[in-house]
Amino acid sequence: MIPGYPYMFQNYNQNPNGFATVQNEQEARFYPVAPGVSMTLKDESGPFIYTKTMGRTALDLPAFEKYRLVKEEPTANAPEATETDAKVESVDLSAYAFKEDIRALEEQLAALQKEIATMKPKKKQVKEAEVEDDE
Repeated sequence: MIPGYPYMFQNYNQNPNGFATVQNEQEARFYPVAPGVSMTLKDESGPFIYTKTMGRTALDLPAFEKYRLVKEEPTANAPEATETDAKVESVDLSAYAFKEDIRALEEQLAALQKEIATMKPKKKQVKEAEVEDDE
């Protein structure tokens, strides 16, 4: 193997879904990714996921992000309401329209447009005003 190029001769099976496994963060940083492609890399030695996104050209710097995996423990009780749930419940829906209402308005508008299209324009009747000359 050439020093500094440990991954050059390895056969990486890049899945079409953009997911691969690596041994550590250093391997993830040096993992070969094609230009314009984003890969998700799972660290086999720790609870980490990395994303590496290459730019479209060689001048673009790659974007590398590290995430920690956290396992959520299931609880026997019902989940407690969170702050986000409270915000969702307090949304005032009176400012919004339902799809059925919008469809009904669209049908009324289409009927009015059809009625207007069938109407014949009336000719304007212009009356000539008599002008009296004061002499």
